[in-house]
Amino acid sequence: MHKIVLSSGSLELPAISRWNAPDEMRVAFGPAQGDQTLFVDPRFLEAFSIEGVDPPQKATVQTSGRIGYVFASDPTAPTKIVFRLHTEQVGPRSYLAGIGDDVSERTTFILP
Repeated sequence: MHKIVLSSGSLELPAISRWNAPDEMRVAFGPAQGDQTLFVDPRFLEAFSIEGVDPPQKATVQTSGRIGYVFASDPTAPTKIVFRLHTEQVGPRSYLAGIGDDVSERTTFILP
């Protein structure tokens, strides 16, 4: 797993994965008032299918070509989310991922 610390939380993304195998992405939102959103772009969904989200998102939105998964926040403690993924393609897969406005390019290498 590759851990990325952002101003509003952190992401743990697979750095290396196996094709046609399960994997996870873990998101931790820092304490906040209101909702927080994890954004990915369509390339993420070409590399991974999302098999489940625990706890489930409150809503899904689309903005500026990105897909956002909206979660309620706790103002007193971090909110932890686990995305259960399944790899879809082999090779280096680049995509956008991040929390709120802090979105940037990420890469996962998927082995055959």
